[in-house]
Amino acid sequence: MANDLKDLYQKTMIEHGNNPLNFGKPKEYKYSEEGFNALCGDKINIFINKTKSNEIKFSFVSIGCIICKASASLMTNELNNKSLETTETCIDNVLVGITNGQLNEDLFSYELMALNQINKFPSRLKCALLPWETTTKLLKKINKDD
Repeated sequence: MANDLKDLYQKTMIEHGNNPLNFGKPKEYKYSEEGFNALCGDKINIFINKTKSNEIKFSFVSIGCIICKASASLMTNELNNKSLETTETCIDNVLVGITNGQLNEDLFSYELMALNQINKFPSRLKCALLPWETTTKLLKKINKDD
């Protein structure tokens, strides 16, 4: 079990969970979405602003476990300043990759590979997926509005 815990709470996850990037509610934002994991009580709010060049800027607020916060931190870092279309493609690939433990190293940052270990812990999978699934819902709302 010690090796399994080491895999799960590896350095990247601990760092992003304890010191998340892009954490905090922005003073101004155009879109937001709330996600909730009833199994463990994780709650997340994703905030999006579009730049003048149509790139997306993400931030989040989360009350929950280190895995949810770390996943949101890694997500916002990976997706910030990308186009809506690129963001949607990335999220689709990450959702499949996290679930299967097979994130494509050629498509994503080295840090994001930390999420490859989560599928070994089925009870924590929803924690890692919550930010990504919440962002998917938010992007669908944006597509309806545009």
